[in-house]
Amino acid sequence: MTNDAAETLKEVRKNADRLTVYLPKRVQATAFTGKSKLPFKAAAIRELLLHRTATLASAAVDLYEGNRVIPAVILTRSIVETLALLFNFHERLEHFLKGEVKDSDALDDSFMCCLVGSRNNPEGPKAVNVLTLIDRVEKTVPDFRFVYDALSECAHPNWAGTFGAFGHGHDGNHSETTELELGPREQMEAYSPGLSALSSSLMSFEHYYNDSGKLVRQLNEYFDRDAAH
Repeated sequence: MTNDAAETLKEVRKNADRLTVYLPKRVQATAFTGKSKLPFKAAAIRELLLHRTATLASAAVDLYEGNRVIPAVILTRSIVETLALLFNFHERLEHFLKGEVKDSDALDDSFMCCLVGSRNNPEGPKAVNVLTLIDRVEKTVPDFRFVYDALSECAHPNWAGTFGAFGHGHDGNHSETTELELGPREQMEAYSPGLSALSSSLMSFEHYYNDSGKLVRQLNEYFDRDAAH
């Protein structure tokens, strides 16, 4: 491991540990206006995404520290997907609060997709396609899709996730390989890019998590003050 990677890993560990400090044990509906359920639902989504990210991040850092790169990168990819959902959640809140037309039903539909969306239950809300979320972030954050696709190469059983990770021989030239040694490589090419993606994702997640807290409060104030339900 290079000195730069070691320093990045230390910083990522601090960021992952800091997320666990925020973890709430409950979200109480009584803390929000009784005129609409939307602020309560928004707060629930925000805290659920925090719990998911904190859990994934802690495990991912453990894996990077143990040089178990493929599972570490797979968890990093899941964190990137969760960040994309938080980004779009934050964006929807902003648009609702700033928009002249307040479409409460559309906002509620988006919240329900976050909370109980599924691809296996035809009777319930449909989960948002992950790639749709990724591409929405790409419009604001250039190369976000590129990073996600790079992580996916390791998450899928492609060269990067199989031969490139666990095979030792003439890479890609099987005709000259008479013996294939198996086992994790000491330092995979995916280590530094994966760790870098984890670092930037955790910092971005913390930013949007903190800022969405203000938006949830504004949403609550809007319904408490202005909305007629």
